[in-house]
Order: sequence, then structure tokens, then C-alpha cells
Amino acid sequence: MIARRFWFGLLTLLMLLGLPPQAQARQQPADKLRIVAAGSCAAPLPIGLAATADGLPQPRLTLVNQLHRYYVHAGSGCETTFEVQYKYCPLTNPTCSAAWGYSARWSHPDWGVFRSNSRGVARIDFDAEHTGVFYLRLRQPGTTVWSAEVQLTINPGATNTLVPHWEDYFVSKPGYTYEYATQYFYTSTTGLRLQTPKLGRTRIQVERVRSWCGFDVTHWRFTKDSPFAYWYPHIPLQGGGYLWSGFETLRWPLVASTFVTSTFPLSQFDQFIWGLGERRYRYNLHDDLRGAFPYSAALGYHPTPLRGYAPGLIEGASGSSPALNLGPRVLELPYTRHLDSEVLTQAMLPESPTGPNRSCPNPGFIPGSAGQRAGDWRFRIERVSHVPGIDPALFPDVIRVDFFEDPGDNPVLEYMLRESWFLAKDVGLIKIQQAFFGPRLGRSCSTDSDCLSDEIAQPDVDVTLVGAYLGSTPTVQVSTSATAPRGSSVCVNNYELGAFYDVWLTNTADAGATEYTGYLEARAHTASGTSQPIKWSWVDQGHARIWLWNAAPGRYTASFRIWAPNERFENESGLIDPQLPWSAPVTVEIRPLSQPCP
Repeated sequence: MIARRFWFGLLTLLMLLGLPPQAQARQQPADKLRIVAAGSCAAPLPIGLAATADGLPQPRLTLVNQLHRYYVHAGSGCETTFEVQYKYCPLTNPTCSAAWGYSARWSHPDWGVFRSNSRGVARIDFDAEHTGVFYLRLRQPGTTVWSAEVQLTINPGATNTLVPHWEDYFVSKPGYTYEYATQYFYTSTTGLRLQTPKLGRTRIQVERVRSWCGFDVTHWRFTKDSPFAYWYPHIPLQGGGYLWSGFETLRWPLVASTFVTSTFPLSQFDQFIWGLGERRYRYNLHDDLRGAFPYSAALGYHPTPLRGYAPGLIEGASGSSPALNLGPRVLELPYTRHLDSEVLTQAMLPESPTGPNRSCPNPGFIPGSAGQRAGDWRFRIERVSHVPGIDPALFPDVIRVDFFEDPGDNPVLEYMLRESWFLAKDVGLIKIQQAFFGPRLGRSCSTDSDCLSDEIAQPDVDVTLVGAYLGSTPTVQVSTSATAPRGSSVCVNNYELGAFYDVWLTNTADAGATEYTGYLEARAHTASGTSQPIKWSWVDQGHARIWLWNAAPGRYTASFRIWAPNERFENESGLIDPQLPWSAPVTVEIRPLSQPCP
């Protein structure tokens, strides 16, 4: 049984934990990888094992069972698919006379193969419950000669003491705003990636805390300016149709960090971060990044969410819980989690203009609700020293979360999405990479090293942070034109048509990053005091042009801050002002034409 469970964990490659920081070295001398001639995959194939992708391959490797991964090195440039055989011996009898086992004996033979990357290295994730001695050998499909065997010993491991706080990385503070450059490389019609990617922008803004369906939540608001940008980019299928249309945007509710409940029977609910499903809205070319939630009939927005969960709940052996467990609030690295379709059922509650689903259900599982389905959700978390395409000096402390989403037990039969999130301490989400696998998606999880490797070498969608606005005090200046001097005050002569002034916003965006795009909030300063805040103008990359038309002459003084979404959605209440900082006041003096400005 131990051997069978180990082999299932090995072949399905479902589980992953990271290594201590000292094992994360990115570069080793090239000769350490040349265990066969570069590009050679001829049988009999020498192989070696190492604890890291860049480590020195050895015929024997000893690990402690908390590490959950090792690497097979098959020679520099030996990029190919392998079949695997194994035999197992207990630690008390490491040279027992065990027979070789073969993948065909398992329920799905495709899991008995894996693919090395362009450097001849394949990552293997194993079930960390197991200890013992495992002997492995490989061969290329269609050949009859096996490699020499290698020996892997797994000893009991001590508890990992590396305990970062998850919420220091998974930042979800109201008003925080992120802007990303997106690149879309996917095509399923030819099986080849686009050489020139489709470009776009994605914007994520964290809404104010509100009460919804018995929870305190902070919604993440995803908007975009292209159907090929994240979230839910357009993904066509081979043979026609599409996996995702690309014409959807998202509000993603997360349980607020301050929320405590005794409603759910799940043990230690309050020690985890939870997602409550999702609410989707129709993407519209006319308003793209602005995302006119909840809807704008004039611009063709769908008057209700396309579909959503209200909220999404899962029924498990220990009772019902929100739809997505994102890990403990205090996180021990390495970490992995698997929600298995055999024991969990997700309740998806579609919304409609009329009917019972327009109201919140009572917290808990709703038996018999429409849209139930089984599904698997797996993720793994580890610390990394490299973020593709980002200068490591910008973010010295980063962890990667690999999400694996598939609608069935055998993703190679349907589809699987791998989505890697890179999260920087005290900043939040700095990069997303997506890769799609399945018979109609042009890639196979069992034969493509990107499915489960450390990094996705050829992402189908790449999303990179270009601006993070994390509650700092904005600097606001005004001017009379794009080229005029900027300052804290300006004088404008008003006339019937064409009068305007420019507002310029600067903040703590990294050097070279895109300036803030989004709505501002304003409050007026008068002799009688300060007015209540109002949602004000949209600024694009730090600039807004304000048309005066027939504005009354006078002196207008106001201060500004980044607007944290506070619209009133159905069944949502209790909005909490995040108390973001205000800019210093600026003054605009409007004069009639008879009183020229200096």
C-alpha cells in the first residue's frame, strides 16, 4: 500500500512543497548538468537525482519527507518524454527483493510518463507521508532499453520552522490598486505560440469592506481593456468553440481578515483565508478598465451578473465551508493543499433578475442547488529567488503559489489550468502566468514540462505588475495645459466652449512604472469646513483633463485620494471607509473672460 500510494503521488505529480532558502541557488557550473552529451537522449540513458533543479546529479539521493520534491537530470538538452518503473523497500530493509512496478497497472497510464524541460531536468513531486527507499529507472516511449537505476531514500523529516505570515504576501487592503501589462501568446489552431503577443492591461482594485451573505468581505475588482487580457482571457478550442469567451470581468470576494465566525463547523475556520466564489460581469469595450459596476444600461452592460455564486460553498466531511481555502493565515513553508472531488462538492448558485437566488442563502451548504459539480483544486506554495521578467532587486522576498484547476480526476482527458501567482512581501500580487493543458488546448499535462515544473517556460498568458498604489499619500498638481508649469493652484478663464484645466497625480509607483489609473475621490474645502467625499474624475496614467464649460466663476479648493469602490450592491451593506490618506489641497480659480488670468 505504501508503494502504491507513493507511486500514485509520484506519477500524478499532485503535491509540492518548497526547499529552504539555501537550496534555492539559481546558478551552478554548467558541467554539473552535463551527465550526458548536450542534446543526447540515446539509450541506455544515464540519469541522476538532485534536490534542486541546478544541483549536482547523483546516482543516490537522500531527502527528508518534508521536502516533497526532487529532480531527475537526464542530460543537458535532453527534452523528451519518459516512461517510469519503480520498486520500493522499507528503511529497515533497503535492499529488499522488490519487483519492478510499471505505470500501466494504474488507472490512467498517461500519468506514468513525464517530460524533461529544455535543460533535461524534470521535477518530481511526491507524497510527503512516505518514507523508505525507492529505485527508479526511465526509458523513452517506443524504446526497450531502460536507464540505469537510481536510488532515492526518504527519511522522516523534522517540522519546518519557516513561518511567514501569509497575509504579508497575499495583501488585500481596501483601496489598494494594481495595474498590470498583459501578454497573450495562446493559440489552439496551429499548436504554436504567437510570436507577437496580443497586448493589454489588467487592473485590480480592492473594494471597501462590506457585509455580504453573513460574511465581512473585501472584493477584488478585476477589469481589463482587451478580451485577451486577464481575467478570463479568450481561449479558443481546437475543433471550434472556446473554453473562455474573454468577455467577462470579475468581482472576487475574500473573507475579510477581521471576520470571525462560529457558523461553520469546519475546524479552525478563522485560521484560514477564504474565497467565497465569484461574481462575473460583462466586459465592455466602451468602458474597459473602469468596469462600471454593477451595470450601465446605456453602455450595454448586463443588468445583473452573468452568473455568480451567492456565495459559493463546499460540502465536506467536516461540514460546509466557503468555496476556496487559500491557506492558513500563519503559513509554514513549504505548503500544499488538495481539495479532492471525491469528498467535496461545490455549490454554484446562478443569479437571475428574479427568483430565490437573488437573495442570500443562509450560511451553509444549499442541497440540490443548480449547477453543482465535482472538481479538484490543488495548490502549492514555496519561496522563490527569481520572478520571470522582473528585476530581483525590486522585490527581495517573493513566494510563488501554483494553482492547478481541473474539472475531473484526470485533467489530461478534459482540461487543466496551471496558474502561477508571484506574491511579494508587503506589496502583494506582482505577476501571474497561465498555461492551459488538454486534448483541445494544444498541450498535454503528462508530456509538457510546464505543467508541473518550477517555472512556466512558455506561458500562454503573462501578467506583470507595472504600477502598485498601496495607500500612500498622492501628490496632486494642476496646470492650464499639458505643457504648462504645474503647481498647487491655477487660474483659468472660463468661456462657453473649450475651457479646461489639467490634473496631474504622482505617487509611490516604482521608477518607470505606470502612474495611477482609476477614479479619484474628492472633498471640497470652504470657509465653513470640509465637505463629504464624493467619487470624482477618472484619471488615466496619472492625468485627467477637466472641462469647465459653464462653471461659475470663483475659487475652488479641494483635496483628493484614490477612490476605494463603495457602490451599493444587492444584499451588501456596512461599507467601511478605509481612511486612505488625502493629498494636500489644490486650488482652481475660474475667472470670466472680462477678468483675464495673470
